[in-house]
Amino acid sequence: MPTLVRSSILSRTLLPVLALALAGCEVAGTTEPSETEDLTWLQQNAVPFTTTNPGGSYDDLARFGQMVGDARIVGLGEATHGTKEFFTMKHRLVEYLVKEKGFTVFGIEATHTEAHRVNAYINGGPGDPVVLLTNLYFWTWNTREVADMLVWMREYNQTAPADKKLSFYGFDLQYSRVAMDTVIAYLRGINQPAADSADAHYLCYRNYQDRILGPPGLPYTTATPSVRQQCHAGVVAVHTMLERRAGEFTAQSGRRDYEIALRAARVVIQNEDLKGSLPQQGTQLRDAYMAENIAWMAEVAEPGEKVVLWAHNAHVSRWEPFMGVDLTERYGDAYVVVGFSFHRGKFLAVQPGIGLLPATAPPALAASYEGQFHLLGHERFYVDLRPLRDGAPEGALWLLGPRLYRLIGAGYRANQPNSVYAPHPLVDEYDIMIHVEETTNTVRNVPRYFD
Repeated sequence: MPTLVRSSILSRTLLPVLALALAGCEVAGTTEPSETEDLTWLQQNAVPFTTTNPGGSYDDLARFGQMVGDARIVGLGEATHGTKEFFTMKHRLVEYLVKEKGFTVFGIEATHTEAHRVNAYINGGPGDPVVLLTNLYFWTWNTREVADMLVWMREYNQTAPADKKLSFYGFDLQYSRVAMDTVIAYLRGINQPAADSADAHYLCYRNYQDRILGPPGLPYTTATPSVRQQCHAGVVAVHTMLERRAGEFTAQSGRRDYEIALRAARVVIQNEDLKGSLPQQGTQLRDAYMAENIAWMAEVAEPGEKVVLWAHNAHVSRWEPFMGVDLTERYGDAYVVVGFSFHRGKFLAVQPGIGLLPATAPPALAASYEGQFHLLGHERFYVDLRPLRDGAPEGALWLLGPRLYRLIGAGYRANQPNSVYAPHPLVDEYDIMIHVEETTNTVRNVPRYFD
């Protein structure tokens, strides 16, 4: 895929920073009000809804369900990583898709192997949601809103029939330590010599694994070419061994445990490749691997099941070089993209020189999609953009874009509020848009680690 990303979102720290901006510069010439576009099509097709809060009636989501149709995979985005209303609405949509549309698999932009602990919890296992979320490492998901969703998932699974129970997966690959530990633990349970061999092969890359507590691991970019060649050969050797001995290991452990260990070994390879890549390659590489892990969820771990995804708008979108492009190529119309937008309000973000605190976005630029959505006068609405692909009426041509659209990740520069805008053809990148006028920030949990 060609790389058209405006700025790298690759993060090898504890923050999955997604600051999609035009080189961090103000968008010139866009602060003056523009003429109001013809809103007739939008007025006729936008569907106001009652609340972003989960629970209660889903009557106002009936049209949303029609828009989703028979889709097998639904990607739920977010225009910032720290907006309460996006998170609670996504929780509400997960409830709706699970209860009303038969979705049974949930995947989130978070560490793959560590998410198995969350899956065990929602299926009745021990644990504390805050601890489990802390050990996914991203502050973006370690919030009261996501913890509340985990509690709901657990309660739902307590009474759901076996074929309706919900599973939880992570599809990100930015950490390797627990993935390597998982492979070794699996092999120790069935074949100690194989475990010893894997341990030896991982020894080189262990020097560069993530360390959540204590001093950080060595940066992989500082390793010499010969060391990196050795580390790469080692992580590939473990995965190759698991593949070659699939029959033997599966007979000893069962198919599911084997597949989980094999995917963990694959995630280690992905992580090593990502850490060794150039910054300008990182976004494309990470998203390609996340799409691969989602395909594993849908085709190996949970074949035939319906999947709902939680990630940033950019990742789920059909904007090169993000994973939504790969998912569309693989699943076609069976993959439905849901984007989010807002007019103004607070959100949680990392602010340079200040840290992680609530930030405030001013009213959307009049020239932007959000600025025009605001003129519709709804507190919140959703709209299906796909009919416009078959020929937009003259008054709706402005929706085709490209037009300014605001995307905020984990970071935000309050003194450059227009730097988060970039021109996008919204109709091409998203199927359904959800707009919220006024937002508030997510509430962060106090982190508590396992180790």
